[in-house]
Amino acid sequence: MAQDEKTWIPYGLFVLYPISEVHDDELKPDVDIITIHGLNGASRGTWTDKSSGKFWLEDFLPDEIPYARVMTYGYNSTIAFSK
Repeated sequence: MAQDEKTWIPYGLFVLYPISEVHDDELKPDVDIITIHGLNGASRGTWTDKSSGKFWLEDFLPDEIPYARVMTYGYNSTIAFSK
């Protein structure tokens, strides 16, 4: 399954919010939110609405929980020996 640029993130842990370019030194996160996709999932694709293309971890969650650090973790979740 090929992933397009919008849904592909390399494997590992990625901070989505606050972004480093706009980091406010006064913003001290009260909570860390780390999302981990399931089997055959993707670190962006799992959390992106197919109809609107909105990636809710970046497009909605920071507005709802502004003092949270939002991260996603990507890993190879392909099921071995599946058809």
